[in-house]
Amino acid sequence: MEVYCMRYRGISQAEHHRVLHEIKIDRQSFIDFYNMFPKETHLPWNEFKLKYNPNNPYRRNLTDKFKMVYAPAYEGKELIDYPIIQNLIDKFNFRNPLIVTDIQILTYDPGFRFKTHIDAEVNWSMFLPLIPEDGGEPLVYHQGENMKDPGPEIYRVHYSTEHLTLTTGAVIHRVPEMSGPRVLLRIRSGDETYQELIDKINKGTFFNV
Repeated sequence: MEVYCMRYRGISQAEHHRVLHEIKIDRQSFIDFYNMFPKETHLPWNEFKLKYNPNNPYRRNLTDKFKMVYAPAYEGKELIDYPIIQNLIDKFNFRNPLIVTDIQILTYDPGFRFKTHIDAEVNWSMFLPLIPEDGGEPLVYHQGENMKDPGPEIYRVHYSTEHLTLTTGAVIHRVPEMSGPRVLLRIRSGDETYQELIDKINKGTFFNV
């Protein structure tokens, strides 16, 4: 029997995440935006990464059940170029402008899972689940510093379906096996750290509202 610690849902905050409740998201508009892109734009992760870095190493753990929307295949525009995305990121005071690859739509087939890992390219991520209705499987944080022996769970957080959930990628984490299809909107960056964003939130300088 699996045993785990605290589980967070809805508006919550803990050591490694914060739901950004200050900004309410029109989730349906982003679902409609995602549905605008035909299935042909959904590229397996390894293929997607080569679009932006021809030397990107192949990662066998990221199977074809994990895909990303390659927006230019539809209208020749990047996700970040669409007004709905610009209007969203304009609500935040980032130190430097986000880059093309900082805006992602992630899609997962049933059966895919993220093994324990630390995010290699970015310091933080913001997530908005689009599918399924309840947001899907939780993000699970672990106490250890070794991916092969991640130690016990710290807690689980279910992404809010009304607000973006800010998370750190610098702590070992995983996502259990997807029980059904899943789609996430992700904003991420390797510029500022997670703690720097939290500090700006606490000072009242992060949100442009």
